[in-house]
Amino acid sequence: MKFIIVLLSIFSYIAFTNSQIFNGENTQFGVVSSISNPFKPENLTLDSNIRSYSRYDWSYMRINIRSNLTKFLGQVDIHPRVDEFTTFRVPNTQSLIFKDLRDPNKDYSESSDDIITGSKDRDIYFPGWQIWAELVARKTIVTYTTQPVTVPCEVDGVRSDAKECQAEGSEEPPVSYTTNVLSNSTETIPLTLPPKNIIDINSRTFVNYFVIVVQLDKGRIIDAVWDGDRLPEICKSCDSCIDGQCGVNYDDMQCDPTEDQPLNNGCQLKIMVAWAGRDKNNKPCQSINKIPSNFQKYSSTSIKKVGTGLVSDFFYKINENNNNPNMA
Repeated sequence: MKFIIVLLSIFSYIAFTNSQIFNGENTQFGVVSSISNPFKPENLTLDSNIRSYSRYDWSYMRINIRSNLTKFLGQVDIHPRVDEFTTFRVPNTQSLIFKDLRDPNKDYSESSDDIITGSKDRDIYFPGWQIWAELVARKTIVTYTTQPVTVPCEVDGVRSDAKECQAEGSEEPPVSYTTNVLSNSTETIPLTLPPKNIIDINSRTFVNYFVIVVQLDKGRIIDAVWDGDRLPEICKSCDSCIDGQCGVNYDDMQCDPTEDQPLNNGCQLKIMVAWAGRDKNNKPCQSINKIPSNFQKYSSTSIKKVGTGLVSDFFYKINENNNNPNMA
């Protein structure tokens, strides 16, 4: 009996050492071996967790989705491959997030125009959802400040010829004067994309897809940005502009799958990741060319409807032709 237990233990160990958890990233979800500490803000800038990426390396990103109404917070750790255009679908968002847009007659007038982030008194939160992303990378912020400094008019017996040190008439010459000096301070913080609202109940519009552009410099992640923040003109061809991102009318998106049209899943939220800059081998990133704002002029699909999930969607054909292993 003891021999059998030992044998089973050996087999279990062999199975574990061949598993994804032991070996690190293998698919779009799972544990990434390069993260040596818990995924907490204070650990995102540690040297042990910062690395340089080559094309097709697995990266690490945490997506957060939060309900303003229930305070529910959902998180998922994803691993976009470097310089592969990646699409992640968030399941159950039709019934979880977009259900508040179904009833066109529902009155939300008491909530004012700021329905997503809260009421006028900021004490009551109405239906609304936010999304943000965290990356294992540092971002350097330089802050410039102006401070008053007292400057002596005489140093080591040598008097300054500054205008402020000159005497007027019979007055005694000034001993010193005050001037404003510009100074700067540098702070390194974890790289986090700011929260963006997903729906706007007043206009019954929502953001169908969010595009994240990650910037590389010799393989190091130095920045990341929502595409709507990168190109504000994106909103010009959209039904609404929600936090600078492209919004589309709920009724236009074929949100509800039916028996006759089972592919009507336009309300399935999607996160798309593209890369810009150069990897650690100095190869320029190509996936930035496949984001909706870049290929809109070649597509018959309006940018506001890109990513509906329909078979005819040109955007998904691009992904399918790449044999993208990150489709979720």
